[in-house]
Parts: sequence; C-alpha cells; structure tokens
Amino acid sequence: MSLWAKSRPRHLALLQSVESEELPLKLHLTENSKTGISIDFAIHRTCTPTKVCMGVGDDSAGCYALRGFLSFPNAVKHHARNQRLADYLEKATYREVIRVANALYSEIPRGVDWIRWNGAGDLSPGACRLINCLTARYKDLVLWVISRKPDMIETLKDRRSLQLLFSLDHSTPAKNAARLRELTQRFRRGSARLAYTRVSEEDVPPEDAFVIFNKHVGKHYSDWPHPNVCPASLPGTEHDGACDVCRKCFTP
Repeated sequence: MSLWAKSRPRHLALLQSVESEELPLKLHLTENSKTGISIDFAIHRTCTPTKVCMGVGDDSAGCYALRGFLSFPNAVKHHARNQRLADYLEKATYREVIRVANALYSEIPRGVDWIRWNGAGDLSPGACRLINCLTARYKDLVLWVISRKPDMIETLKDRRSLQLLFSLDHSTPAKNAARLRELTQRFRRGSARLAYTRVSEEDVPPEDAFVIFNKHVGKHYSDWPHPNVCPASLPGTEHDGACDVCRKCFTP
C-alpha cells in the first residue's frame, strides 16, 4: 500500500474534525528553517498526486507532506482550516477576498519579500482568487506558487509578483506534462518554469527542467551533480535559510 493510501483515512478524519469549528478569519502561516514562511493546504483535499507523490514503488519516497512535522495532527488541522477558508473564498464576496488578503499581508514580518504558496497541498478555486487579489494589491510581495494542476493555473493572472513552478516527475501523465509545458508560455510578466523531482540514479530529468530536486529523505541525499539541482537537495548544504539565500525558484 502506498504512503498516500495509508495516510488518507487519518488525514480525512482530521479534516472532518475541523468542520464543526468556526470558519477561520485568516490563513495560518507555516514557518520552517529552509523555506521560511509558507501557506499550506490539505493534500488529501487538493492534490492530484502522481505515483511518485503517492509513494508507489521502491524508488519513490512519496510526498514530503506525508511524513515529518507536516504530517503531525496539528499541522494537518492547520492545512484543513486553511482549506476551509479557501473553499469559502471561492464564492464569497470580493470584499471578503480583500479582507483575507489584507490580513495575510499584515502577518508577513517586515523585511520578508516572498512567501511560498503550497508548501503542502495544491491550488483550489478559492486559493486562486486570493492569489489574484494579493498580486494585484501587494506588488512588493512575491508569491512563489508550486502546482501540478493546469486547470487551476489557467485562472491565475499574469503579474510580475507571481512566480510559478510546475512540478513534474517520471510518473507524471504525458497529457498533464504537455499542458504544463504549454502553460509556461502563458506567463510573461511573471514567470512559469518546470521543476523535476528525481527519485533514483536512473531517473534522467528532461532538458527543460529549470530546477531539479534530488530525492532526499531525512539525512539520505543523492549527490548527483547537475547545474540545475537544488542546492538544498545536495549533501552538506546548510538548510537554514537555504531558499532565501538561493532564490533561484522565485527570481524573475
């Protein structure tokens, strides 16, 4: 059984447990030493996982949000609450979208000029409305958005503060990969580029991969040296503040 299938009942139970709570007024911000601030959502509510994401096969570690601190009950509940608010924003008045955008911006510490969107989870209609509001109102805040969902990506407005990475791996369906490649040409003011997750020594990334993430679980890293490999997925790299130091993934 895949890691995705094993985790699904527990995650869905945690998602259900927050349904009786009052609707959150603002998004929860996650912080970690590598990426800094990220906005995370419920993976079992938003993701369309590939076999690599699900942890199918010996060469696949599965999604990092299925293990470690992102899989702890409190974290999953935060993702669920964020998703409830995003779902609400799908049909809420635009005034409400602005309110949530303003609340999020006010939470960002002074001096922080970017945040990662979808540290866990993927896009949904309400989240896309909020992203479009943020990029329109707060041009000084870069949104580094990672997604595998072409239908949702197509609803995003092309703005300079929107920096997109489209995730591929060797198990990505060919039709989906083709659509994501087409969408890289749609964003001219912002940017849209391809990321590739490499999960074995025999796994050869496509030539158009802008950034390559070597498989790394815990302290077990691949040392495959390629100019486009994310430095933080190589052994010996200092993780604290790694994304803010590098900035390759979200620099125009």
